[in-house]
Amino acid sequence: MRSSNLLFCYEKDCGGETIAVKNIIAFTKKEKRVVVDEYAVDKMTSFFTPNYFYWIFKNLIGSLFMLSISKPYDWVITTTFTCGVAAVFLKPFKRYHVCFYYHGSRLPKSDFHVLPSLFLSIKFHLVYFLHNFFLRETDLIITPSKFSVELLKQTFHIIKEKRCQVIPNGVDPKKFYPLKQYDRERVRKLLKIPSTDIIITYIGRMDSQKGIKLLINSMKFLLLRGKNIRLILAYNKLSSGSEIKYFKTIQVFTRKQNLNNSTTLFENFNNLNYIYNISDIVVLPTRQDTFPLVILESAAAKTLIIAGNTGGISEVLKRIDTRLLIKNMNEISFKTLALKIESILNLSDREKSKITMKAYAIVNNDYRWEKSADLFVKALTV
Repeated sequence: MRSSNLLFCYEKDCGGETIAVKNIIAFTKKEKRVVVDEYAVDKMTSFFTPNYFYWIFKNLIGSLFMLSISKPYDWVITTTFTCGVAAVFLKPFKRYHVCFYYHGSRLPKSDFHVLPSLFLSIKFHLVYFLHNFFLRETDLIITPSKFSVELLKQTFHIIKEKRCQVIPNGVDPKKFYPLKQYDRERVRKLLKIPSTDIIITYIGRMDSQKGIKLLINSMKFLLLRGKNIRLILAYNKLSSGSEIKYFKTIQVFTRKQNLNNSTTLFENFNNLNYIYNISDIVVLPTRQDTFPLVILESAAAKTLIIAGNTGGISEVLKRIDTRLLIKNMNEISFKTLALKIESILNLSDREKSKITMKAYAIVNNDYRWEKSADLFVKALTV
């Protein structure tokens, strides 16, 4: 049987989405049944109308040109609708199949209640049309969670007629693993963090939907209760205007709360496994997420994590311990979140070990990138 030729198209520096597709590519390349190529386009950095349309135009034209001169492929797999539109436009001529590897929407907001929203409405409907044009001719949709399938179906009704498959994200145990206690203490010294500090950590994008301000307020509440707390914010490289703007608001907010001396910031830290291992608990108070890698990486490092009860998060944490889920994220107060964090930190060492060991076993058995890549290849070669 001949090998299948696959082309993966994705956006650069797009957080967990890019990490996921790069891992799928890396492990898929080890499969003898397939030959894999990749094509990366620029990340969307702004919904501001001129910049947004320039991004669409640039990536669409670039993808059309690349695909028109490329070798024959059996499948074109894309995480972004710009490459998707180009792929389905050339599909009748190139005779490949198209797969949408969905991690999140690039739709601009639609608001019909104020005058400037006329432009937002036009932009929204134009981009919605491009998505439908792409999805109508898509042969397969792969998402990392059941939640993301339902979210996509609610947004684009045409999806209900399409073949959809859930392939969960994974973790690489060679990159994320528990350190010995001696090594954890050594990393703390290296990062100049006192051994007596209780470390609460957030890892992810600088985004208002991630609940970072809520977490900062919760930390202040715990400090006032006499806890020796240090907050670590380990965030992705700031590559868009909205991320930089939000980061500046977090800096100002932290300073106003007099928490500069109790907060450590790491941008694009090159060994996140160190951060997981020195943390007493990782907190992800997100309001909406498809399937954050932080959940799996924390578990692989045997570090406690609590996270918002949304999306693919609940699909994993319910299997481990429901106490790790933060309920009612859209309404929760900083005090309630603080008490939730405190309740997990106050568990006995035996109970904490029981939770982290169970999480570690589940992740290593069911959420490994090589397993996800194998499911990917099977989905594309049936």
